[in-house]
Amino acid sequence: MTTEQLKEPRTAVGTPPWEDYVLVGDDGTRYSRAAVDFAVEEASRRRLPLSVVTIRRSLMVPGVSLTDQLREERSAVREAEHRLRSSLARARERHPDVAVDGVLLKDPEPTQVAERLAGAALLVLGTHSAIGLPAFSVDSTSMELTEIASCPVVCVPDAATPSVSRGDGESLPVVVGVDTGIFATRLLQQAGEEARRRSTRLVVVHGYRVQPGEEPAHVEACARAAVQELLRRAGLYPRIDVSIDLAPAPAAVALADWSRRACLLVTGSRGPLALAGLTRDSVSRAVLDSALCPVLVVLERVRQAVHA
Repeated sequence: MTTEQLKEPRTAVGTPPWEDYVLVGDDGTRYSRAAVDFAVEEASRRRLPLSVVTIRRSLMVPGVSLTDQLREERSAVREAEHRLRSSLARARERHPDVAVDGVLLKDPEPTQVAERLAGAALLVLGTHSAIGLPAFSVDSTSMELTEIASCPVVCVPDAATPSVSRGDGESLPVVVGVDTGIFATRLLQQAGEEARRRSTRLVVVHGYRVQPGEEPAHVEACARAAVQELLRRAGLYPRIDVSIDLAPAPAAVALADWSRRACLLVTGSRGPLALAGLTRDSVSRAVLDSALCPVLVVLERVRQAVHA
């Protein structure tokens, strides 16, 4: 097990030299490149440093001599170091105002990964692994990270851009999907903070169902009243321009449609198993599978951290 810390380059090991930072996973693929680009924009927006982490795990290949495997492993580590340095250089070029730090963790112990996550205010990941599997697949690095993360997680599609406006200059909204559970108020507050950071409006999406024998207009009116009460509890008015989108369909469908014209989707999740799609009715997993813009996932069990 080895750890290499890179700045220019940094030789110290352990946690980043800051108390709060944006942490992004980088595996050198196009998926993580989009994540790093988003992460440095977000670090600048939040006025936080950026820490880029690459996790490299050794693989034993049957039928190949130990000498050859060690040679291949050394070559792979050098290539990973090169890709990480390139990512750091790209991040600094995009935002010279952001302090950037990087680390290569080779066969890390769980405690090392936990140390990297301990001070993170935000974790940013790509939508797919280095071999193309969906994020949060069982035994994936993203699943490993979210199992111990104590901050919100952003999943960034490889085709996404960090822009918060359209080509004509009109601001793209932050869109949040909520139900009427006890977690909805905190989710709205997080989404409201994201809209404030981006100086844009907030769209609140709520899916409802009309049961046989019910009057659609009455069900819609009740749904609107419930969302308005949630907004009142969240205390977003009048600081943020908020609109409500009621969808007589599953929320995931409406959110996927909004992802074509939003700068960020915000959704809640009960945890890593829901993100992996291993629980019934995982809206967060469905949103991640179809979204065309970055998705901020707020885990119900984590602390709430709001930064200026």
